[in-house]
Amino acid sequence: MSKIFISHSSANNALALAIGHWLADNGWDEYFLDLEPAKGLAPGERWQEALKAAADRCEAVLFLISPAWRDSRWCLAEFLLAKQLGKTIFGVLVEAVPLDALPKEMAAEWQVCDLVAGSQRQSFRVLHDPLVPETEISFAEAGLSRLKLGLRRAGLDPSSFPWPPPDDPRRPPYPGLRALEAEDAAIFFGREAAIVRGLDTIRSVREQGIERMFVIVGASGAGKSSFLRAGLWPRMKRDDRTFLTLPVIRPERAVLTGATGLVVSLELAFREYGTQRTRAGIRQAVQTPMGFEQLLGELQTLHNSRLGSNVVMPTVVISIDQGEELFGAEGQEEASHLLSLLAQTMSGNDRIEAFKRRQRSLVIMAIRTDAYERLQGAKAFTGISARVFSLPPIQRAEFKAVVEGPAARATAAGRRLTIQPALTERLLHDAEGADALPLLAFTLERLFTDYGAAGVLRLEDYEALGGVRGSIEAAVESAFVVPGRQPAVPADKAARERLLREGFIPWLARVDPQSDERKRRVARWDELPAASYAVVERLIGHRLLLRDRRKVDGEEVIVVEVAHEALLRQWPTLTAWLDADADALKTVDTVLRAAYEWEKNDQGMAWLAHTGERLTGAEALRQRADFERLLGEEGILYLRACRERDEEEQRRRKRVQRRIQAMMVVISVILIVTGVWIIRQTRVVAGQTSLVLTTAATTANDAGFYDRGMRFAILAMGKSWFLPESAEAEAELMRGAYASMLIAQFTGHQGRVHSAAFSPDGQRVLTASDDNTARVWDARTGQMTVQLTGHQGPVRSAAFSPNGQRVVTASEDNTARVWDARTGQMIAQLAGHQEAVRSAAFSPNGQRVVTASEDNTARVWDARTGQMIAQLAGHQEAVRSAAFSPGGQRVVTASEDHTAQVWEVTTGKQIAVLSGHQQPVVSASFSPDGQRVVTASWDKTARVWDAATGQPIAQLIGHQRALASAALSPDGQWAVTASDDNAARIWDASTGQQIAQLTGHQDSVHSAVFSPDGERVLTASWDNTARVWEARTGQPIAQFKGHQGRVVFASFSPDGQRVVTASEDKTARVWGTRAGQPIAQLIGHQDSVHSAVFSPDGQRVVTASEDKTARVWDARNGQPIALLTGHQGLVRSAAFSPDGERVVTASDDKTARVWDARNGGQIWQLAGHQGAVASAAFSPDGQRVVTASEDKTARVWDARTGSQLAQLAGHQGAVVSAAFSLDGQLVVTASWDKTARVWNARTGQTIAQLIGHQRALASAAFSPDGQRVVTASFDTTARVWDARTGQMIAPFTGHQELVWSSAFSPDGQRVVTASMDKTARVWDARTGQMIAQLIGHQGLVRSAAFSPDGQRVVTASDDKTARVWDAKTGQMIAQFTGHQELILSAVFSPDGQRVVTASEDNTARVWPIRWLVQYQGRRLAEAVCMGKLLGANLLTADDEAALSLIRGRQGENVCSS
Repeated sequence: MSKIFISHSSANNALALAIGHWLADNGWDEYFLDLEPAKGLAPGERWQEALKAAADRCEAVLFLISPAWRDSRWCLAEFLLAKQLGKTIFGVLVEAVPLDALPKEMAAEWQVCDLVAGSQRQSFRVLHDPLVPETEISFAEAGLSRLKLGLRRAGLDPSSFPWPPPDDPRRPPYPGLRALEAEDAAIFFGREAAIVRGLDTIRSVREQGIERMFVIVGASGAGKSSFLRAGLWPRMKRDDRTFLTLPVIRPERAVLTGATGLVVSLELAFREYGTQRTRAGIRQAVQTPMGFEQLLGELQTLHNSRLGSNVVMPTVVISIDQGEELFGAEGQEEASHLLSLLAQTMSGNDRIEAFKRRQRSLVIMAIRTDAYERLQGAKAFTGISARVFSLPPIQRAEFKAVVEGPAARATAAGRRLTIQPALTERLLHDAEGADALPLLAFTLERLFTDYGAAGVLRLEDYEALGGVRGSIEAAVESAFVVPGRQPAVPADKAARERLLREGFIPWLARVDPQSDERKRRVARWDELPAASYAVVERLIGHRLLLRDRRKVDGEEVIVVEVAHEALLRQWPTLTAWLDADADALKTVDTVLRAAYEWEKNDQGMAWLAHTGERLTGAEALRQRADFERLLGEEGILYLRACRERDEEEQRRRKRVQRRIQAMMVVISVILIVTGVWIIRQTRVVAGQTSLVLTTAATTANDAGFYDRGMRFAILAMGKSWFLPESAEAEAELMRGAYASMLIAQFTGHQGRVHSAAFSPDGQRVLTASDDNTARVWDARTGQMTVQLTGHQGPVRSAAFSPNGQRVVTASEDNTARVWDARTGQMIAQLAGHQEAVRSAAFSPNGQRVVTASEDNTARVWDARTGQMIAQLAGHQEAVRSAAFSPGGQRVVTASEDHTAQVWEVTTGKQIAVLSGHQQPVVSASFSPDGQRVVTASWDKTARVWDAATGQPIAQLIGHQRALASAALSPDGQWAVTASDDNAARIWDASTGQQIAQLTGHQDSVHSAVFSPDGERVLTASWDNTARVWEARTGQPIAQFKGHQGRVVFASFSPDGQRVVTASEDKTARVWGTRAGQPIAQLIGHQDSVHSAVFSPDGQRVVTASEDKTARVWDARNGQPIALLTGHQGLVRSAAFSPDGERVVTASDDKTARVWDARNGGQIWQLAGHQGAVASAAFSPDGQRVVTASEDKTARVWDARTGSQLAQLAGHQGAVVSAAFSLDGQLVVTASWDKTARVWNARTGQTIAQLIGHQRALASAAFSPDGQRVVTASFDTTARVWDARTGQMIAPFTGHQELVWSSAFSPDGQRVVTASMDKTARVWDARTGQMIAQLIGHQGLVRSAAFSPDGQRVVTASDDKTARVWDAKTGQMIAQFTGHQELILSAVFSPDGQRVVTASEDNTARVWPIRWLVQYQGRRLAEAVCMGKLLGANLLTADDEAALSLIRGRQGENVCSS
């Protein structure tokens, strides 16, 4: 990878070649020049991408400055990119250019080398055919010398640093467990790319001035300290034009005043510039942020005086190693002060101030990953941005450089050292896992120390040391191999280890209370037990411990610490001691922290954090003298204060308890005396309450408010002896259930509902609302199936297309839209109107749409493309409605300009103007034969017109107020009008004679329509009701009560048996004489339900759950029948026997069990598997059971005795399914070993092995005739096989993710698969061709199964829905929503009329349950809730108004009360 990039203008190709030759002549042969074939750009490659790709290796970028370079925007872009990447930049003047014409950053901050001026020249002859002819180039030697010096100083690789250090010629090339220092930069290998990346990032941070810190985050053992000290720091130190680097700080136990703290760092920095500052003076200055900043400013001034004039102020780099020590239990006061100093130094009062400060200082901190969260949470650093640099463990590919690089540097320095290649390979092989890097470093140090004098390190030497993993233990053993040698240690190993433990714990190690990580502790020598000095000395001699002499608070002390924290993890003996004392070490840490906070807050009682058992555990530490010494006086005082507080609290509680006991005696007497009276009165009150509720239910039922009556009756029904019910409550509930015509209430709109209409097949209802949406609902269940979202204003109308596949909506957002009625996807947007669109309707053939708008026009549109066909312009005021003629060739419009007009559809030509009304015309529609038009007006009249001529035929006069609508009967003979005079009227359309007056509404009648057979009229009124009338007599037939707001629209279903109403109460309702279709929810499991299947007669359902039980349920009402309990692990599957009398379950507890399906009693336990049992199934005759297990076997059992008949062994992975053939002679198994197998069910012999899948199998099943097998696999395919030969018949390819399940159709001609790619697919079982793709689920599809007749497929999905599909076309027929978690399975009932689903929401559900059986008691209430109060189970404001007893309970769900 090139380390120097050359950027130039194409006009300077010859000069660029000459620079390349000079670089190569001076040892920099790794450079990038686009002209050179070997080092330049590949065809089509861009310079910017090349530089970005090499960002981790590029050390410098040379810009060859010339007039052509200055004027090139591409060259400028390259300069800005290099600057953005944080690269070291050299401006090389190759042709005369004024410096003030250069980018200011280059002239002010980066190095510019002038190769033009100067008499002493160096010449080069270059040639690059055909771009550069042979040319002689010369450069000023002074400029080349300056460039050479700059490039050397910018060098980043270890070879650019001297070795050995001049002041330490015997410095070993392998430092062992100690961190490398700046003097070791020449032997720091393996992190070259990370160093480049880190320096680039630091420069970028400095340049941008946004982040104030650069945080190196890595695990213990990743080499953070060496990366900072020997990698980044010496290279920044060398770049003194940019950085002023303070000596690295290590917090230890005193980050300000310690031997490696801030004060010493500043003292050494001043000394380097020849200025003496006393340590006391520095210590005084850093007590305040201002004093600290003054010191930094003085250092910058001294630094710049060295560099000369016209230099940019360098950034002071404050480096902190082992930042986690800032958050230890000891030294908290100084740590808090340092964090505060740094935070105030880094932050500014505003953005301008921050910009000024950006070059003042930068904090670089190396910290363990597990401690970074504490740094983030430090209160002082709130608002301080940091750039995080993650330092992962060194890659194995770099270990070779770590091993051989230092040896090569030593050899180059004249101290021959070679490493045997076999040793390198062994080291690379052994250095793996946690602490690989420190262990490798320690091993290399020992090899060099013991064998380096020979000049070669060999594999046999390494093996003699015990290898990488044994190196630490071997070093410990070596330290004590001669006990009598001074300092003498005990010869007995147990005695030595006792002394070692006393020396280590608790002095040299601590355990973090939050992360449980083992960390080193710096101890003073005089803290250690004197008896342990000798053993500690031995470990110091073998470099396992480090000893240093430091000045702390003016006193020179000796400190000791472990060489590396890897020692705490990799020395088994020490690890065992730490494990044994971990709790005590964590406790002492928390006590010291708490004691510090207590002392810091003036020994306040609120800061005594230890109490109860926690305090007792902390006090137990004092039983050990070493821990008591570590606690110190402050910790002991803290614990005493905690104990005194607890004892005082205990005394106070005892006093309170005595008083309470005396009072309880008195209270008990009172309670005993009054208890019986309270219970008796409670029953009386409950009975009276029930009676009042029952009376209210009777009143509501009598008035026709049946849903209110049912709600009151449910509340009146008591639940227990303590809350008795009125005897009449159940009767009233039953009465309301029978009489109610409410099928479903559609709740969900957030604004008033303007219209509601049935689909042509009567199965759906479409509503339009002020909440900017239209919605499609299931007319039977009240469930919303589709929400049409996209309008930006209220939706005024919505209508189905004649075939029911599409919907058109009209909105006040000036648009109409056409939607797919099944999916809710928008098909076309009809945009062009300038004002609100009042109505929209399909033509009879569904190919066109007509819209009416307040912009005075109507428009005709192509319903498929949304293109406008014709604009019907001519009205002078808003158009209220527009409707097609029965033939679809004409349109009639009604307008506020007092007219209606008839138009030709294709041309937009006006045919007739229907004028005569004296007020706005609010509706106009054709007769069924298209010959006439009926209009309704605010002038209190309706009129019938000749549609061809516009001549009036009849005037319908009689209403006392404005009309809202007018409609003709299906045969065109009658007209019905709705008026604000609270009445509707029926007229003879030919003569204008009134036939009947429909009176009874208490407010305006907003709409009136005929039934499909013309025998009845349906009216909607603002009195909150709708009514059905006999058309001939005007007699009322039915009244629909229940809405809480005005009913603004009502219409019949296509068969005339149901009615839908729309109301301003934000709901729509479907009414009729047939009951709705409720949902049975099987609730009781405490965990996910894995499967649910019907019994053979379809009357029951059995479920299997992760709660370790299976349950049998009544499929009609969801009530539990039997609880199958006994398994010790989750139950994966459950299945009925062919006669429905038994159930077999499979469990993770390694057993299957056979149960009595009626009472849940266990019949047999099938034990023998050595792993979880994945499935269990009966044979077709019910005499045997086959089980599949993760123990790689399947087994056949006698279902009557529980004994094992055969073991099917041979699979190499878990067996996930097993099933009998229809004749019971064969068994097929599916396994994670990528195969399926067919077995003889009687002998257990393998008949066929089905090999071909590339990944684990999910399932396998026989075809109905037993001749074939279908398998589903995680390799995204399913396959059909010959069950006898094992030959593959057909592969099913097309799924994009793993296939969960596959199954044959009942006739065996098709296969259905379910996949993680969110689809199911139907395939031809013979050819493998896809027949249909079932698309629509939003999550992976868990299962797919055919209906008994094979015409439909039901799927279960992670999107929390199950869906029913047409197996031939793939069209979705139904969607079942309601589960709160993913659905794991869905199957049809034997009669195909119901579906049962199993879900991770701990429930199974049956869809749907018919209203066939009359229940009693609480079961009656539950059935009513599920079948008659769908969407209407909440108490309403009108309920409160009708009965003051329930005031304040609006919104309460009576079905859960």
